[in-house]
Amino acid sequence: MAHSFLEYARLKTIFTTIRLLVNWSATPPKPDDSYSFRSRDGSRNIKVNVYRSKWSSSPKAVVLNFYGGGFVLTGHGSDDLFCRRIADQTIYTVLDASYALAPEYPFPAGLEDVEDMIQHVLLQPEEYDVQNIVLSGFSSGANLAVAAASNPDITTTPKDTIRPVCAFYLPTKITISQLEKTAPDGSTAQIPPPISNASRAAYTLPGTDLADPRLSVLNAHPSNFPKDIFIATAEKDVLAFEGEELASKLRKAGKRVVSERFNGVGHGWDKTKDEDSIDAKVRDKAYDMVIQFLSDLNRWPRRA
Repeated sequence: MAHSFLEYARLKTIFTTIRLLVNWSATPPKPDDSYSFRSRDGSRNIKVNVYRSKWSSSPKAVVLNFYGGGFVLTGHGSDDLFCRRIADQTIYTVLDASYALAPEYPFPAGLEDVEDMIQHVLLQPEEYDVQNIVLSGFSSGANLAVAAASNPDITTTPKDTIRPVCAFYLPTKITISQLEKTAPDGSTAQIPPPISNASRAAYTLPGTDLADPRLSVLNAHPSNFPKDIFIATAEKDVLAFEGEELASKLRKAGKRVVSERFNGVGHGWDKTKDEDSIDAKVRDKAYDMVIQFLSDLNRWPRRA
């Protein structure tokens, strides 16, 4: 069931205003190249920033990355530092992609754009190593990446297409409002309740089954996940416990799981601009862990 006209207008006004006010990337990203292609229904462009690895040969191992923004906010390019470090220190070329945002494009449009990005790579076997595709993401982007990699029966992503997934502070239980969740340090959600409620309403239309494993990825069957997964959570983040619950579930199912709770930091900590902060130090540790995770996966020495 679609939003009513008045509800859509309300949500559109809220998030258009916030998009104008929030600067997600004060420093413009510096990819090696950029391009776009049309989504499956032709209604929008999927924008791609390319970060080329100098260590890779053709066809290239590839990481497809998806930014965070609560499914409603623009943030393409905000993962520039992460993408550059992965490209510089591993054999992976990184394609950092945009995706459809609510309320203009509610679920499952964003997920369909992630699926389209995967298909876009699969159709270029001369350019990309289709046996070595990694998905990575942050917050809502991590949710989309995990959803695309763990639901082969109800998405367009064939089983075993994705090698590993790297997920930072992802929501796995959309069935529960963030306002009902508590972080490991006892703190509650930092987002004001009206905005949190509006975000959820914008992304999921009335009547949507919030337990759908493409939304609440904790409900996806463990056998459908890639055999390797990296999950990062934060001590001050209300999404920490559910991310760790997913890590535990997959570990018990025999998956190779590398997971870490990073203490002293909260949701989105790695986007800090203060290089002298605790957030920056923890960010560097987390990114180094991903680099080591990917290097171990390919039995390559990590690159300086």
